[in-house]
Amino acid sequence: MTTLEISNRKGARKPDDIPTKVLELLNKGEIETVNLTEWLAINQITLIETTFPSLGLSPLIETIKKLFILKRKRQQWF
Repeated sequence: MTTLEISNRKGARKPDDIPTKVLELLNKGEIETVNLTEWLAINQITLIETTFPSLGLSPLIETIKKLFILKRKRQQWF
């Protein structure tokens, strides 16, 4: 997939249909999502680990990871 194809994509209807290269770039924060499906497919922890250091927010990474773990555990209780 070329850079032009990536920037002009319409977005997948299902997470499984998102091209691997597009998902990699989304997870790194190098491109924007074009639809809700792409946003929901992003690994938010990977995105945080990749982008926070460049924003000077490295100290927050571990705290946010713990919050994600707590959120998952809480969802399992219900």
